[in-house]
Amino acid sequence: MARRDINPGFASAVLLLSDLPAASPLDRWREFQRLFSGGPAALLLYESHHLDGRVPGPAAFAVKALYAQAGLQLDGPELPDHAAVELSFLAHLAALESEDQAESDLWRQSRRLFIKNHAGNWLPAVAEHMGRSPSPAWTALGHLLTASLALSPVRPLSASTALTFPSIPKPDSCSLCGFCVQACPTRALSIRETPSQTSLWLDIPSCIACRKCVQVCYLNALKPEPADEGPHEILLRVSPRALCPQCGEPTVSRAELDEVSSRIGSPDWLALCPSCRTAPAPSRSTPQLINIDPD
Repeated sequence: MARRDINPGFASAVLLLSDLPAASPLDRWREFQRLFSGGPAALLLYESHHLDGRVPGPAAFAVKALYAQAGLQLDGPELPDHAAVELSFLAHLAALESEDQAESDLWRQSRRLFIKNHAGNWLPAVAEHMGRSPSPAWTALGHLLTASLALSPVRPLSASTALTFPSIPKPDSCSLCGFCVQACPTRALSIRETPSQTSLWLDIPSCIACRKCVQVCYLNALKPEPADEGPHEILLRVSPRALCPQCGEPTVSRAELDEVSSRIGSPDWLALCPSCRTAPAPSRSTPQLINIDPD
């Protein structure tokens, strides 16, 4: 490997680790206890502690959901947002990036996104805390952790592998069915409803260009197209909501209602809201028989 390809942070950590004096496991454990469990300056090694102020917190549940989307489950009693677990997940993504050449860009973007949204929001503070330790071993590990979380070593995509994001070139071809939202592993796609309209949005920073939304779109409305990355959202589709003809409440989008009508016709119940569909039919009084027998 050429010298210019070596991450300076990793090189610094390796030099510090190579100069470490020998120590027993018990001594290392005592150093760990002093660093992470001793006194008010100690840090808890959980993302939820740093971001939510409690353990567990929303961050722990969010990370657990990401593991589940990746087909992984925790092996052991530790919480999903512990530093060791998050670093293991990053190592897993890095291994997939290296081994799966066909999907290497996908795994690279997944790793970058996890650092941006989770690990990178709190583990740098842990690394800084470790770097201030009087123990040379933990100072070196602090340098190593900082280098591991740096976004700069992730090589930029070439023009031939530029990211493509979902778009809808012909808005009328989208029925706003929501299947793409359900398939999106990072929740980059979302459907929003107001009393008057339904809209489909794409959050560019959360999109990892996996194309699962494109694959699940049975109308072929979604197409992958290049787009500039940035901290912004894109409105992909908007449609007015239909109104229940019986009570006047908004129902589904007009786009979805029209799509269903084109497939099954327009039965009277189709345009009704769920409440009016299940409401009992108006009762009819039983007609009284008239006695026409004079006797």
